[in-house]
Order: sequence, then C-alpha cells, then structure tokens
Amino acid sequence: MPDGGLRFPFSSSRKRMSTMVNTAKGSCLLIKGASEYILGACEKIQYWDDNTIKDMTPELVKEIKNNITIFARKTLRTLVLAFKYLPSQTDNIEEADEHGVYEIEKSGFTLLCITGIRDILRPTVKHSVK
Repeated sequence: MPDGGLRFPFSSSRKRMSTMVNTAKGSCLLIKGASEYILGACEKIQYWDDNTIKDMTPELVKEIKNNITIFARKTLRTLVLAFKYLPSQTDNIEEADEHGVYEIEKSGFTLLCITGIRDILRPTVKHSVK
C-alpha cells in the first residue's frame, strides 16, 4: 500500500484507478483511466517543456480530444494520467456514486499526459468470439 494508504482500484464500471501518496508537498492523489472520464476531471495541465501548470481552456480541451480521436483511429486505447494535491483534511472519500467513483476523483486534477496503448489480441480471442 502506498504511503498515503488510500487506493481506489480499477474496475470496468469506475473506468479509473487512483492512489494517494505522501510527497514533500503533501498528500497527492494520482489517477489514471479512460480519457473521456479523466480529462473531464482536469482543470489544469502541466507543460513539460517549461515545467509550468496552466488552466485548461475550452480550446485546449478541444485540441486534446482531437488527439484522442487520432489515437483511436490508430486503434489505440487512450489513458489519461493526472494528479492533485489534497488538503490535510479529506472528507469526500466516504461515499461512492453508482459507478463506484468517489467525489475526490471527479475534479481538481492537473493533466500530466495522455498515452495510447494497443491491446494485443490473445490467441484464444478468435475462438472465443466464434
């Protein structure tokens, strides 16, 4: 278990996984999951070239969604990785919604990256589909 001790596992209904870790700056919630869900929870974006964090704008969201579409056309499944620092008192982890998602996982994140992954078909898939 991470230093923070808090972990919300991935499930097909949650479409995300998050883990809290303790850092020198305080408790940090790391999240990864389906781009269509996690992108909506991001209010900021980290730029790696100059290490700045800027507000997410509608134009930027549109550009990111266009890139996600490009990934999908290449048969890549996209995941968004993001983070947010938490206040010392975290009250919104008591109840999950009908999909098992906690309020703490729904907003306030900073987007780190979008990655495209290709699921390799297992040899048994063709037979299972038949």
